[in-house]
Amino acid sequence: MSTLKPCPFCGGTKICTEKSINLNYCDNCSAESNIEHWNTRPIEDALNARIAELEGLVDKLIEIGDKLVFPDGMFDDEQSIIERNWRILTKAIKERKKPRPQLPPVMGSGDALGW
Repeated sequence: MSTLKPCPFCGGTKICTEKSINLNYCDNCSAESNIEHWNTRPIEDALNARIAELEGLVDKLIEIGDKLVFPDGMFDDEQSIIERNWRILTKAIKERKKPRPQLPPVMGSGDALGW
């Protein structure tokens, strides 16, 4: 007999077998099934198959992406964005180095000006 899977309802691992009535049941939550059906999990099996398929596709996409990378290790669009941001940053730094005009000192308060 094969090893019994945990309970599909509570995950319990104490599964009891009553061979005389052809029954497995969970000692934790009392879920029960025929002996031959206890390890049958069609939805779980289908999901595991789909996960394996999608993981294979992810691996293929990573492989394709690696082939698209330029020798310097950046994608074309990423390189363009970095160059544009660098130009903006250097322009901002140059402008910051320019002397700023001095504002005249504030004379009086708003009340003195009639506000």
